[in-house]
Amino acid sequence: MIERRVAHAHFGPPERVIVDRILSTSFIAALGAVEQGRIAARVREFVAATPALAGRAEVAFPYETRAFHCVRIG
Repeated sequence: MIERRVAHAHFGPPERVIVDRILSTSFIAALGAVEQGRIAARVREFVAATPALAGRAEVAFPYETRAFHCVRIG
């Protein structure tokens, strides 16, 4: 088996990179609009209270993609 890892990041404003990313998660996207609004508000509060994120025009949300190549024996 061969494994390859590729690191990358989603860059952009915190609203798009953090808030929109969280709201697009399947179990949150399945919630009603009121509950999604509550979650979005809490995430925005978190961003505003986190010195590394507050007031930033751009942030990075890191990802790692893993690719596997396997060969069937037999």
